Amino acid sequence: MQTQKEQYAILLESGLQALYGVSSRANANDICQEVLRINDAVREMAERHLSPLQPLVSFPSVMQSLQDSTNQGIS
Repeated sequence: MQTQKEQYAILLESGLQALYGVSSRANANDICQEVLRINDAVREMAERHLSPLQPLVSFPSVMQSLQDSTNQGIS
């Protein structure tokens, strides 16, 4: 049985070929690892900064309100 990462890598490779007729120059496993890493980071930030009662659509505005002054005006 394939792991979630292996399944995602296969989906990524076949999706690029089917949708765009191209193959990625990057290794599908590397892309998969990065996507899963980003998912984990976003999930952690959402759990830390959103209350369970807030809709997920609030996430971008909450993150923007938490940015430091050096990043103000960057959206």
